[in-house]
Amino acid sequence: KGGKRVALNLAIGLALLASTIGAAWSIWSKVKWTGVYAVGIFLLLALGGHCYRKLNQKLDRIETKLNE
Repeated sequence: KGGKRVALNLAIGLALLASTIGAAWSIWSKVKWTGVYAVGIFLLLALGGHCYRKLNQKLDRIETKLNE
């Protein structure tokens, strides 16, 4: 049972790696550095939004506990 899970995780990881390489290759071949910068900015904005949401959730929990 555990071996099947490891094999499946390895297969999924390999597929993820292959699709990431393919996407990067496609972006690079079409728009070069502009595409790389655009993807980088998108990833930074997504990370910033995630951190902002997590911080707001923590602050809401603290505020709720203080108001009880």
